[in-house]
Amino acid sequence: MSGLERKLYDVSDPNSKHYGQYLTKSEVDMHVRPMPNVTGRLNSWLGKHGINPKKTSSAGQHLDFEVSIAQAEKMFNTSFFVYNDTSSDQTMIKTKKYSVPKELKDHISYVYPITTLNLSPGWTLPLPSSPTNTTMRRSTCQQAMTAPCILAQYNIPLDVGAPATNDSNAIMSFLGQAVQGIDLANYLTSFRTDTVMSKVQVEVISVNGGDNLQSNADNSEANADIQMLLGVMPSAKTKVISTAQTSRDGISDLLTAFAFVAEQEPMASVVTMSYGQPSVIYYISCVIELPSSAISETALPIEVATAMCNMIMQMSVRGATFVTGSGDGGVSGVQQHNCTIFEANFPASCPYALAVGATDLSSGTEVVAGFSSGGFSNVFPSPSYQFQIVSSYLDKIGSLNEGLFNTSGRGFPDISVVGNNILLLNAGQQSIRGGTSTSAPIVAGIIAGLNQRRRKEGKNSLGFVQPLFYAHPETMPGWDPVTGLGTPQFMALAEIV
Repeated sequence: MSGLERKLYDVSDPNSKHYGQYLTKSEVDMHVRPMPNVTGRLNSWLGKHGINPKKTSSAGQHLDFEVSIAQAEKMFNTSFFVYNDTSSDQTMIKTKKYSVPKELKDHISYVYPITTLNLSPGWTLPLPSSPTNTTMRRSTCQQAMTAPCILAQYNIPLDVGAPATNDSNAIMSFLGQAVQGIDLANYLTSFRTDTVMSKVQVEVISVNGGDNLQSNADNSEANADIQMLLGVMPSAKTKVISTAQTSRDGISDLLTAFAFVAEQEPMASVVTMSYGQPSVIYYISCVIELPSSAISETALPIEVATAMCNMIMQMSVRGATFVTGSGDGGVSGVQQHNCTIFEANFPASCPYALAVGATDLSSGTEVVAGFSSGGFSNVFPSPSYQFQIVSSYLDKIGSLNEGLFNTSGRGFPDISVVGNNILLLNAGQQSIRGGTSTSAPIVAGIIAGLNQRRRKEGKNSLGFVQPLFYAHPETMPGWDPVTGLGTPQFMALAEIV
């Protein structure tokens, strides 16, 4: 992947002569495609065990297959056992170790999910909504943040120009939740009265049977994503990638969704993801439970986290900005008291993802939201674009909290926007919501608007924006692992993009 990463930084460096010259899908495939001799050996091994795998990527670097326990024990030279969590009475069949042929060892990144002892109940939504009355409220921004409040706070103009014909944005949606058209229409007609509804473009794409059911069920996360993004930028053509939940822990569904988005042609200019997973992890010294809009790094085998981070890189080198929330568990996640480490969240900890923290305006002054997560990765090293500014922060704090976090890890979040007291519509009811899961689609809308301005000037999408943002600290001065570079001002960013 090192060659592809060099390409990414080359096309994302505003001082490079190749800035904005993104790779095509076929060019990316050339970087990630396994060597023919490796593919041959792998297929031979699988064929010996009667397995005909399904390619889930055009380059063939991802393979899916189903096997019986007996087959798996034979091909991976291991034994599987039934594990039981007495506190929840959950069981799963796993093995603690496995092996692959020596000639394939250096070419297989991971086999999932045969080893991960994750007995979590599956995906969860971020901070819950509080229902309000059905009358469309016109409260102050301190009481409830609506689209006009967000536009005013970040100096976002009503009109940034029409998007290019082939330009689109993508929302990754899970849990069987579906964007509700009537709720979106009511939100926009109430809070973006300038919107021409006939020009609003939303397409739902189903992955593995993902839902698009229009109902009164709880679709608050899907509704929040679309209402925040289009509330900021109603002209943004948006695709909702709805992925069904087919696995208990949700990680397999994540892999499926990431691989699907990375395969899309044309690539979306902005990809945003706000869902998280509560993780109860038994293969580390501390038991960590994290209900959040992000995923605990310890919930993922390093190889799986690296694979998904590499897929974000593949999206980015084709011109996408991947936006995600930093998480809702504070600096340490939601941990037992005997746990003595700060917890990093994924995909916010991936250096190619634009990690977004949450702020709070309920006091009238914008301050960090108490639940907003931030910190340093224990998996991914500090990237070059933030090394200097993060080093400056670490010098300032000295030995504070020494030993609780990885000083050489990727620092997050990158930026922050409001994420508390957010008003949205769900099943015809107003509710107040909080979480970085609402902050991320707001930033996605801001990036979409900046892209539309760039298109008017004949430029490509912003893509991997961190090298640009960190090179202009005057637009968002300073950095810390709570709010990142701070909060963006649209017109200030428009001057540098």
